[in-house]
Amino acid sequence: MMYKLLIDGEGQGDDRKFATFLRQCKSWIDSNDTSPEFNDRMYDLLMRQFDPMNMVFLKTDAAVEMNKQEKRMYEEEAEALKAKIEAAEADILVAREELEEAKKQRERKSEYDALARIIFTLPDREVTRKELQTSEASVQRLKKVKAEYQLMLSEREVLSRDLMFAACQLKRCLKDKPNTVQLSHVDPDVEMSSV
Repeated sequence: MMYKLLIDGEGQGDDRKFATFLRQCKSWIDSNDTSPEFNDRMYDLLMRQFDPMNMVFLKTDAAVEMNKQEKRMYEEEAEALKAKIEAAEADILVAREELEEAKKQRERKSEYDALARIIFTLPDREVTRKELQTSEASVQRLKKVKAEYQLMLSEREVLSRDLMFAACQLKRCLKDKPNTVQLSHVDPDVEMSSV
């Protein structure tokens, strides 16, 4: 069957022509006629049948060779395409990495911009330093004032205790001697200075 397909090629009856050619060859060989006219006539007849068959064989061989060349060409193109695909995949990986890096840089840039906006809302460093120095001076001054007030407060507490003590003693004295001391004749300034 395969042989028939190879010979019949494009289905134009080449196998039938080849079978006819072989029968005529056999009949020429088997014939008893050996005259030169018969031989010339049979030779011409066989050559007229052989030339188209030879063309079919040459055409088939050319088609087979062409198919082999096309197969090699397609294989080369497939290898080239495979190499291009691998190169494109590598380029895609590089592009993805670059995209990820660009995304990170964009995020950093937006964070820096947000920080810059916050920083721009704050006063200048020199202004802040001067305000800090002023605040520290105020704190020191207020600490001194506080210390002075606390000193005054402690002195007043002592005076208050002394005054309370004197008042308590005076009260006791008045209880002990109610008729002897008249309060209306006592000068309060003198009494305070004696205390």
